[in-house]
Amino acid sequence: MPVAQPLGEGDGPLAVLGVASAGPDALAVQVRAPHGATLLAEGPDDRWFLAPAAAPDAEGVFSVEIAHRPKDAAGPIPLRLTLVSDADAIEVETHAPVGE
Repeated sequence: MPVAQPLGEGDGPLAVLGVASAGPDALAVQVRAPHGATLLAEGPDDRWFLAPAAAPDAEGVFSVEIAHRPKDAAGPIPLRLTLVSDADAIEVETHAPVGE
């Protein structure tokens, strides 16, 4: 089971440090994680489909494509991010900018 952890906090090997808009249909999720970690992203309900990249870039940023969302969606949306490594898992609930 993932351990709940606030955005930007955590002294262990896993942390979600920040979430930012990366265009109208993408988010950038900054993490601290060992090589091979995986990010799962869930929107507020089943009308959303979020597709994270398979691995973060060299700076520890996962690109998350917003592949499907309600047409009227705007502003910050509730977001659940689960970061998983071979040894640990954390879950962060936050809000993310959408459509910016």
